[in-house]
Amino acid sequence: MVHIKSAEVSTPDSAEVLGAVAEGVQEFVMSHHRVTWPVCGEHGLGLHVGYFHETAVWKCAGGTTDGHVVSAIDPAVQL
Repeated sequence: MVHIKSAEVSTPDSAEVLGAVAEGVQEFVMSHHRVTWPVCGEHGLGLHVGYFHETAVWKCAGGTTDGHVVSAIDPAVQL
C-alpha cells in the first residue's frame, strides 16, 4: 500500500504502483517548482503516465493520434 497525498494505492500490480508514484512526484515537482516535468524532447510537451505491455511508461500526446511512448518509468526496463 502506498499513500500519495490523499490517494491510497493498494494493488499487487507493481507497474500500477510505479505509475502512481511517478504521478505523485510529477505533481509535486510541478506544484512546488512551477515547471512542467518531464518533457518530450521531440515535441516539447509534458509527459503523462501510461501503460505499455504491463509496464509503466512516460507518454507524449504529440505526433500520432495515440501519441508515443518516450521511455519506461523504471530505467531497468527496456522497451
